[in-house]
Amino acid sequence: MPLLPEMKAFLLKLRSQQEKNKQEFGSKYHENGYICKHRDGRPFEFSYVNRKLQEILKQNNMTIVTLHGLRHSTATLLAKLGFSDLEIQAWLRHKDIRSTIHYTHNSADRRINPGKGISDYFNDRGEDNKS
Repeated sequence: MPLLPEMKAFLLKLRSQQEKNKQEFGSKYHENGYICKHRDGRPFEFSYVNRKLQEILKQNNMTIVTLHGLRHSTATLLAKLGFSDLEIQAWLRHKDIRSTIHYTHNSADRRINPGKGISDYFNDRGEDNKS
């Protein structure tokens, strides 16, 4: 998948911080190929990441979802923005298009007019920002 510029900047900053952590912890640093890990190099456990996600969502008064639930949200948003099932399948790296179709929660506006779905999405977002 193409690396988004924002993600590239984030990953470069993260790598720099991890190099500093490696120096700080010395021989106690856990070497591995993981990207997301504790300061001492130990990889995050899935339950830890989910728990942290819940905390961030609560702090920001957002709908509580799991990491897996974010895949559904991503698929649905991409569909609402007019991306095809094949494009969404590639983004989510599904082997079977049926999985992608299940995730996209096909909405009526997407089936009727993808362009209208995009317009409605941005208009709705604008209304949310006016209050």
